[in-house]
Amino acid sequence: MTLKRKKKRDKPKWFDEYVPEEVSNSSLFKFIVAISSDKKVEVDMLADLEVDYDIIQQQLEETPSELVYWGAMLSELKMQVSKLDRQIKARRGRLTEKIVYDAGKAQVRITDKQVQAIIEADKELHKLEVKLLLMNKHLGKMYFMVDAIRMKSDNIRSLAGFARIEMGQTGQGG
Repeated sequence: MTLKRKKKRDKPKWFDEYVPEEVSNSSLFKFIVAISSDKKVEVDMLADLEVDYDIIQQQLEETPSELVYWGAMLSELKMQVSKLDRQIKARRGRLTEKIVYDAGKAQVRITDKQVQAIIEADKELHKLEVKLLLMNKHLGKMYFMVDAIRMKSDNIRSLAGFARIEMGQTGQGG
């Protein structure tokens, strides 16, 4: 089951000018994070990057929950990466144990380099390592997304303050 966030906003103004179409339709800004073996969340980073000057106060109120959401996603990805890293280490350990056992049983001397070469040729280990690379890529994106939401929060706070000052000066304030 893949969950999608309901929030959908237009792309940021700079997006079409600087991001080629083939990149914008890739997994650069959209990807899926596995929360558990049966639940996945579709991540669309663009939806939360835009600052809408017409609804500054609303965005000011929403930004903490956005930060919590993205921070939780970051934490979830960190845990998934750690889990996968542990699986890889365990796989390497089991492979090493089997290789050494088989070599001893066959009365064959085997060097560390030979053990390493046999381990590196393991297809299951390769699949796990490719999966780890992909997850680390998503983890990096998520880290910068959390950082961007923090910056957005600071900007919106400043803009909301300026809007209050401006409303007070024009007599629109309460």
